[in-house]
Amino acid sequence: MQGVIHDVTILHNIKLMRELVKEKCRECKKRLANLYKRFMKLSNEKLRKFNSRKTWKKIKKVSAILLY
Repeated sequence: MQGVIHDVTILHNIKLMRELVKEKCRECKKRLANLYKRFMKLSNEKLRKFNSRKTWKKIKKVSAILLY
């Protein structure tokens, strides 16, 4: 049961990131950066399971700009 809850959390984070990538405000950028940091701790297998490479690359690119 815990695995299911964890997977739902991953999906929710992906959805949030996709929405935040479209936003331009400073608060959204901070939130995206925090989500990205937390998200990177997950294994790549789980990421591939729920997300397309194209979207993940976009999220990574935007987050990399925000974090550095």
